Amino acid sequence: MSRKSKKNTAPAGVESAGQAGDPTIKKRWIVGGGLAVVIIVALIAAFLVGEDPEDTDDTAQSPQTTAPTPVTPPEGDDSDGVAEDIPGAFPDNTQRHWPRRIMEFDDSAWQTPGAYATDRVGRPLWIPEEHDGDLPEVSNRKDDPGKCTDVELEGKTQQQYVNGRFLAVNEFAGPFKTDYGVPWTYAHSPQGAVMAAMNAYSYLNLSNRDEIGLWGAEMKWESPMRDDAVAHEVDNFRDINTAESPASFSIKSCSDDVVVVQVAPALQSDTMPADVWEIPMIWKDVPRRDGKDWQAVMSPAAEDNAILPQQDTSEYTAVSYQ
Repeated sequence: MSRKSKKNTAPAGVESAGQAGDPTIKKRWIVGGGLAVVIIVALIAAFLVGEDPEDTDDTAQSPQTTAPTPVTPPEGDDSDGVAEDIPGAFPDNTQRHWPRRIMEFDDSAWQTPGAYATDRVGRPLWIPEEHDGDLPEVSNRKDDPGKCTDVELEGKTQQQYVNGRFLAVNEFAGPFKTDYGVPWTYAHSPQGAVMAAMNAYSYLNLSNRDEIGLWGAEMKWESPMRDDAVAHEVDNFRDINTAESPASFSIKSCSDDVVVVQVAPALQSDTMPADVWEIPMIWKDVPRRDGKDWQAVMSPAAEDNAILPQQDTSEYTAVSYQ
């Protein structure tokens, strides 16, 4: 199913990779090595730190002002410097398999488009026919800003395996579109904020350095850890940190345009305390795109307190994936 990857043009208006305020996907630079040893229990910490554990010298790195220089790709790549299947994801790729060189994570059972499988904790997982996700029509979108009581996800919610990541999709709340592999266009409602927060947690993990990861950081996040992420060079040969879509959620505060969402990870028992994430979502303009959408926005103080350890999630709203 995989085909040789190809060069890609960047979104209109994008300049050199890593430049402050610009996405890092002007073109795909192949960077070999630098793979981090990642285990499932370390995913949350890696996300919040936002840096490569092996790149300890990068903590003082400032944003790139010129595109990084390509280095020799890992042994075994073809003459074009691109493997048939590489660990990272770039826009318009055709891969369905995402090899991990370090992580103990095998997605070989999730390669058949238009079929169901199960994730690592036994929940339904849809392998979409469309490469970047099978999304509902925009006409299904149900805007309902400020209706903050009894927030539940109406209709069908799917967990899909997309670009080596888990994408949560709700038929009424979104996402309804993707932009170079990044999900966006959610309903202007608390439910839309919940879906955007769930995907900020899983699909847009800020520790990822591939092109889709860094473009997602630029497009859908505002925080110090986002700034650290986009200061790094693109590395499409580094394992994707992958966490299943959240098991449940709770809304801490809610208004028309600001919804603070807490999400609980999937890799935990429903009856046990869990380390949950608190993600403020704000309805605001999307960088370099017309219109508004839910953005994950964290001040330094909010980022410092983003992980709430050992919370009782028994009263959270469970997400039923179908």
